[in-house]
Amino acid sequence: MLHSHDLHFISQRMHQALLEARLRQDEASDLAHMGIALPASAADKADDAHFQAEMAEFERQMEAQEMVSVHERIGSPVIIPPDDLAKADIPAALDRLIDCFVDHNICIDFFGDYSPEEMYRAIVEDLLHQEIVQLTAPGWVSHIVHTPPRFQVKQHVTLFVHSVLGKDSEMLLDADFSLRPQYDDAGTLLAPDAFARDLGELWSRLGTICHADVQLIDLEIADGKATTSALIHWHTNALGGCGAINAYFELQMLDEDCWQLLKSTFVTDMLRYL
Repeated sequence: MLHSHDLHFISQRMHQALLEARLRQDEASDLAHMGIALPASAADKADDAHFQAEMAEFERQMEAQEMVSVHERIGSPVIIPPDDLAKADIPAALDRLIDCFVDHNICIDFFGDYSPEEMYRAIVEDLLHQEIVQLTAPGWVSHIVHTPPRFQVKQHVTLFVHSVLGKDSEMLLDADFSLRPQYDDAGTLLAPDAFARDLGELWSRLGTICHADVQLIDLEIADGKATTSALIHWHTNALGGCGAINAYFELQMLDEDCWQLLKSTFVTDMLRYL
């Protein structure tokens, strides 16, 4: 599922109008304290009236909270499914689609480094079906930030790996990793203190890790759960201090941007390696 935020920011034009209106109010207030009345020009009154009208329209739409699909918001254009496009044609199709978003005052940001194929598929298969507030007030732009689930899973796995290799007990406790059920390769539930015991043994053998890289392999996400193998490379400052292992991870989605680690063979795999 796509995690998206419909964030609304004051445009540069409205921001400038707001600043000018406040400056005029401050100036008039200062002069009033000195007993001087500053007559407002017709242009000033028109600018203020225009700004107030835009603000009133924005507040009306926000209060109404009319929800529409992103596809409707951008005018319901005809979308070519990603599987119906040749790989070479996807970048141009992505550009046209993003231009359509821009034409309807919507900006899209991807949290992570993704290819044009991945971005196009995420927009067509996920984003267009999401609902956002029907906000079309003049001068306002909707910003949608896409954090794909696979990026969230990698981030969570990487945090766990770095916490273990960095001997960061506080991070493990803060993230509650150490309290999750732990399983061996056969899928047997280990004793509640097995993880702490194995972790202590690993840390007694482990040198200082200066860098670790995590690459997810065969990641599968379905029904709020993710399973993946991870190829983990690490380096130490010592001569020849490097290594790599494969470990298994299973996670569960708690909400749109939060995952919980259910199973991991990383600690036991590292013990066997060392």
